[in-house]
Amino acid sequence: MLKYLLAGALALVLLLGWKTNSLLDQVSTLEASLKSEQSLVEQKQKSLDDKIESCAADLQALSDAHAVEKRNSEASQATLDKLSTVPPVTPKETKKNVPKEATGTPTVFSLNPEYVRVLNESYCHGRPTDPYCTAK
Repeated sequence: MLKYLLAGALALVLLLGWKTNSLLDQVSTLEASLKSEQSLVEQKQKSLDDKIESCAADLQALSDAHAVEKRNSEASQATLDKLSTVPPVTPKETKKNVPKEATGTPTVFSLNPEYVRVLNESYCHGRPTDPYCTAK
């Protein structure tokens, strides 16, 4: 009977040893898989962070562009408001048989000085680095 108990114990030890070895193989396989998945998650996280930074930069650029557009729109509206307050320009009456000026061009039509001032302001707003505007 002792022989049977020893044979049973030996069979049990062999079975448990085999099962332990099988489980250790599964654990090592799962650890390798886990490391692979962790590196993939880190790559995806880095990609996500880069995309978030890119979106933030795009949002800032759009915000800046919107602010510039708003300033330009306000300046254009201010110029239009100034133009609407200037009285309309009418051609000067010309007398028949009046000699031409020394330059050879008749002085029939000249701009109101207020129009000239508003046009100069508008031009300098559009091209602030122009030498004409920086000389003033």
